[in-house]
Amino acid sequence: MSKGSSTIRVLLIEKEDGWIAQCLDYDMVAQAKPFADLLPELQRLVVSHVAASLELGREPFAGFNRAPQKYWDLYDRAPTRIERADQDSSSFPFIPRVTNVRELETVNYG
Repeated sequence: MSKGSSTIRVLLIEKEDGWIAQCLDYDMVAQAKPFADLLPELQRLVVSHVAASLELGREPFAGFNRAPQKYWDLYDRAPTRIERADQDSSSFPFIPRVTNVRELETVNYG
């Protein structure tokens, strides 16, 4: 992760027993049963990793591979995108902005 860069693309997947946040740029996964718990869990995962990396003198996300291609394909087909709104990059959590909304369609995430 280069200095000054703060974008991590995430695919949100609803499963029968909860939600999954699959990071695409770095193959990391957060899970939560209620959707309301998913963003805090993802934030905990990313912040914990960055803090531990810095503590050890390592570049955050060094050595992480991208997520498997099947998740990128699902991301590209997703009917809705939620992106960071224009704001100071130091603010966390971010304020989302929904963009590229197409008519909702059924997407098979299996």
